[in-house]
Amino acid sequence: MWSCNTCKSHLENHFQFCPDCGDPRECERCPFCRQFLNSAWAYCAHCGQKVLAGGKIVSSSWAGGIKPECRVLHLTDIHMTETAETGLVESHGQRIEPIRKRLAAVLEREAHKVDHIIVTGDLTDSGQESEFQQISALLHKYCRPENTTIIPGNHDLVQGTTFYAADKEFRMGLFTKWCRDFLPASIGVKHMFPYARWIGDRTCFIGVDTNGEGRTLYNASWGDIDGCQLERLKNLLDGMPDAVHKIIGMHHSFYRPKIKLSLFASVIDRFFMGMENSEAFKSLLLDYKNVVVTHGHHHLEIIHEEGPKDSPLINLGAASTVIPDEVTHALNYVILEFYDDAVLSVKWLYEDSDDGINVLESVRRRFSLSRAAIPSPIKKVLGQAKFLRSYNDRFKLDQWRREGALDQGTRQSLRVPGFLRSVSDKLALQRKGLLHKDEKAGETR
Repeated sequence: MWSCNTCKSHLENHFQFCPDCGDPRECERCPFCRQFLNSAWAYCAHCGQKVLAGGKIVSSSWAGGIKPECRVLHLTDIHMTETAETGLVESHGQRIEPIRKRLAAVLEREAHKVDHIIVTGDLTDSGQESEFQQISALLHKYCRPENTTIIPGNHDLVQGTTFYAADKEFRMGLFTKWCRDFLPASIGVKHMFPYARWIGDRTCFIGVDTNGEGRTLYNASWGDIDGCQLERLKNLLDGMPDAVHKIIGMHHSFYRPKIKLSLFASVIDRFFMGMENSEAFKSLLLDYKNVVVTHGHHHLEIIHEEGPKDSPLINLGAASTVIPDEVTHALNYVILEFYDDAVLSVKWLYEDSDDGINVLESVRRRFSLSRAAIPSPIKKVLGQAKFLRSYNDRFKLDQWRREGALDQGTRQSLRVPGFLRSVSDKLALQRKGLLHKDEKAGETR
């Protein structure tokens, strides 16, 4: 059985066309113009937009039967405003009530289904304390603090409404006051970024602050990451095995989107929404494996892949969760699913309805990640029978388990002494290059 991508009817496997709507089996819709795509197209033949961007569009049944190691809900650019009584009643042309309604509906639908929730900035529209208070209350209502992590955006910290620079230190104090529950326990006002927060055994979220000091009305949307942050980020990444999925969360994008915009939007994007030190930031990340960058800021879905095929740097920017996409004018939110050697980006399209939201369909893209590289010292320790390992070796194994260097199946197989392992366990360990040579010799005799 398979489901039609258009009308979702359940159909027999030998059907190539849906008898209910007539659409072909392998057809997807362009996320920009919504016309049908051929699965082999890199560009949409109807509007010319790049629809694959390095990732392969996959059917909704790609991961059927394969459970992801980690599911992450990515929210961004909420722009919570003050109440009507205190002044502001709109945010980017959107009434405040729909913004609250949409965010609550998305969280109610997805918060309990994911392992973690990340919010990549612009929680508020103007960095006022009442706005921080409101977004904090909404997140506390639907999210568990231990499974939710946020970083600030330019509207939270540096967006000024005058020619004078916003007081970033004061706003950072408001941010930490109302959002402390969604930050690491040791957080402080100064030098708090980048910080790491683990999601299970093998996935780590690293929050980066890309909001510079002394921003005024003219350059508040421009981001930068200073050398001190880059150095601390390098130290964090150096301490993580290649096998760990590293999610770098920030507000601004190091990659300039190549998407057709209006003349006004193109000028704004080119001259007011870039990021200083973007090349240094990108060069640093290209030295590591299993890196996925998530961000917001542009209110656009920005997908980019760069670097060697066996360990690419993947950029998965999301549009605003509650404000229509700048290009498609559609509402959407994103879920990232991490597998052993891939990440699946699922963009859910939705619209307002009386009972919250009405989900229309999903656009799924699969990106290949490098396979876990097991260092030779780990292989040496793993090759020994459990009862022969020294105390130091056992301590190292426990440390590697905490760091996520070993997947769950490997950990379970290694708990069993070599001569008691099943054939399937031995075959699985042999494929991973973790089986001791004496055990291999014993099988052939």
